[in-house]
Amino acid sequence: AIGDKRGEAKSYNNIGDALCQQGRYGEATLNLEKAIVLFQEVNARQDLATVRLNLGHIAQSKGRYHQAIAAYRAALDTCRKTGDLRHQAAAFYDIGTAYQQQEYYDQALIHHQRAEVIAKDLGDLTMQAIVNLGMADALSGSGSHAEAIEHYRCCLELALQTEDLLQKAKALEGMAETRRRMRDFSNARILFRLRHARRPERVECFAEE
Repeated sequence: AIGDKRGEAKSYNNIGDALCQQGRYGEATLNLEKAIVLFQEVNARQDLATVRLNLGHIAQSKGRYHQAIAAYRAALDTCRKTGDLRHQAAAFYDIGTAYQQQEYYDQALIHHQRAEVIAKDLGDLTMQAIVNLGMADALSGSGSHAEAIEHYRCCLELALQTEDLLQKAKALEGMAETRRRMRDFSNARILFRLRHARRPERVECFAEE
């Protein structure tokens, strides 16, 4: 039955995702490939996109960036056909991170910006925070420090709204490192302290030049 196959495929995908988180990429890939076969049999295109993103994450973790980007683009193509905007945003973001890790900052920024447009249309504050962090990292890596600070600040503000402690910590760390690169050591030290404080009472964004 279709329902049984889809349920089995989801199980393979979940197992693959869990194995990926543990760094057991070979086993993860085997389970994800089984999921793809079953999802294709029942024409579950939205689920196929999720699996392809997961396969992309594995390839990226292993430094196989061209393979990762191909998987992300395959997921993006599927999402466009199904109208799945949430996964489209994720695919654009993932493509951006793959370019960013290769230091292709212009391409990274282009894809992060596309993800941000969709995230804003969806009103997804969590995704907006993640994408702003990606844009900030790309800008900081390329030497556009003032612009990077602005996007770290956006990420921080969104993270505070959603109470996302992980993105809050990453935004503070990114701002601190960027301030250090700018040789603004005073603000860098303050930001690093805020990053590691258990419960900072106040967070300054230090966006001024």
